[in-house]
This record gives sequence, structure tokens and C-alpha cells, in this order.
Amino acid sequence: MIDDKYLKILSDKTRLKILKIISEEGEITNSKLAKMLKLSRATITHHLKILEENGFIYLKRVEEERGIPTKYYAPTFERVREAYLKNLDEIIKNKKNGNKIAYKFLKYDLLYNRFLPEEIVNSIGYDFGVFISKYINGKGKKTVLENLAEFWTEMGLGKAEVVDSNGFRVYECYQCYGMPNIGKTFCTNDAKTIEAVLNKKTKKRFKVKEVACWGLGDKYCEFEIK
Repeated sequence: MIDDKYLKILSDKTRLKILKIISEEGEITNSKLAKMLKLSRATITHHLKILEENGFIYLKRVEEERGIPTKYYAPTFERVREAYLKNLDEIIKNKKNGNKIAYKFLKYDLLYNRFLPEEIVNSIGYDFGVFISKYINGKGKKTVLENLAEFWTEMGLGKAEVVDSNGFRVYECYQCYGMPNIGKTFCTNDAKTIEAVLNKKTKKRFKVKEVACWGLGDKYCEFEIK
């Protein structure tokens, strides 16, 4: 269950905008945020303090110019991403422990899918796809998808298959298998992972959308590729 405290923090539109900007910029100062959002520095500082105290962002560094300190803030998930990716090569190469990647990625997703806007969670999924693309062979769309399905299955993320030239299906998905019908999909970040692998390997631009999910009452996940 999501803590009411976090719901209250993220119910503020200004704080959501700040989180989105910081996630896109990587790091940013309160003065630049104030200019972008056309708000006073005092107002921005107030929101940054709340976000920092509750673990959404952190003070990355402080630089001084003419004796005046300038604070740079970054999203906390950057720290988690660094720690996660640091050991990912070893986990993937040691395929007999493939279920570990499912556990780690699930934990990673749960931490941030609960507390961050969907745009940020999806960016994590896309980054994951860019990272694993080096393990996926092929350059053509069909070959890449077939090899991705094999990788997906071997790593314990679910039983994946290519259903046609524009479809990627996963049974027993590590994220949503057995979850209730809530009227929306659970695995939009996986769609971004597939999209990133295709874009990276084929050198073309694809858009991937989840069209079937346990969250919609289906017994599998399916991703439409365009």
C-alpha cells in the first residue's frame, strides 16, 4: 500500500514538475528551476527541501562562484540506477542465477513505480533496454525480437515469444503475473525496454505499447510494436 505521506507529496503539481525536470536534466540548480517554472527561488527551495527530506532527490554537489554557493540537485533514482547497473553484467552472464535479475529489477521497479511519476519509471525501463541491448544479437527487427524473447525467458523475466512481426508476448510476467484486474497496465516500463532494444539494434525508431496485461484482466502481457 502506498504511504499517505508520499501521496500527499506527489499530489502537488509543482513538485511533480520539479521531479520531471530534474529527471530529464540529470542535475539542476534551484535558480534554473525557478526560471523554468517562473516561480520565486524561495518557493522552489521550499519544494526541493520537501523532496530531499523524503528521498526523492539529493544534493549532488555545491559550487561556489564569487563566494556564493550554488547547489545542484539530482534525482535519487540515479544513485539506485548506478548501483543496479554496476553488477548487472555479472548477473546476466551467470545465467544459472537468472532469477536474480528478475528479483532485482522487480525490487527496483517497486521502489520507484510507487513513488515517482510514470515518465520517470518509463525512463528507467528505456535505460535498462539500452543497457541489455549489447546482449541481444541481430540487426533486423524480427531477429532482434526473437533473440530478445530468448533473453527475456532465460533471465527469468517471464516466458516470452514473438507472436507476429508487430507483437511481443510474455507469459508469467515477473511484474504482473497473478495481479488483479485494475483497469490499467502494470508494465509500461517493459514496453520502453523493448522499444530501446529495437531502436538501439536496428538503428530505426519504434514505438512500443502494452496492449494486454494482468492489470487489464488478461493472462499474459502483450506489446504492440509500431
